[in-house]
Amino acid sequence: MDSILISIGVVYEYLSNSERFHNIEGWMNDIEGYSLMKLASFGGGTGEIVEIGSFHGKSTCWIAAGSKSQGREKVTAIDLFEDGNGDFLHSFMKTIESMQVSDYITPLKGRSDEIVRQWHRPIRLLFIDGDHSYEGVKMDYDLWSPFVSLHGFVAFHDIGQAFPGAVQFYNEVSRLPIYRQYLSVNALRVLIKVG
Repeated sequence: MDSILISIGVVYEYLSNSERFHNIEGWMNDIEGYSLMKLASFGGGTGEIVEIGSFHGKSTCWIAAGSKSQGREKVTAIDLFEDGNGDFLHSFMKTIESMQVSDYITPLKGRSDEIVRQWHRPIRLLFIDGDHSYEGVKMDYDLWSPFVSLHGFVAFHDIGQAFPGAVQFYNEVSRLPIYRQYLSVNALRVLIKVG
């Protein structure tokens, strides 16, 4: 009976958050978002949560909701917050406020390779979802992964046919002996640091 109640609770949590975040612009699907939410809620390692590539905040909200539900660390959201249509930091802020997670998100506007120069804290969940070229993913990984603590996670998004460079880099890094693959859901891949 307990396992049935737990299953019902999981389904309810998934569906209610799917509905909650449904209209936020972005390419993260619900099951990927829910997976990140659970990593943010219960994942191992010590340190903070860093997201590289936040766009309009869909994945950011999933992650922050998970961490907030357990009273864990805030999310540092790194993005240029601008595209061909101009600056969208204001709309990002409105989104996270309307989703009631703005108290758990610190947006940093700028390039990840510039922001990392001021970073010195451990990270328990690093989510790389910025530049999807081989060079871009490698740069974000090379600069930020040294901060990931033992038993912490490095997550990559858009590991699929549309982004062969991201796939190539993920395939290379996933073979390193310090990691093992922890999760694979649609285009989301998660490694856990084991050594």
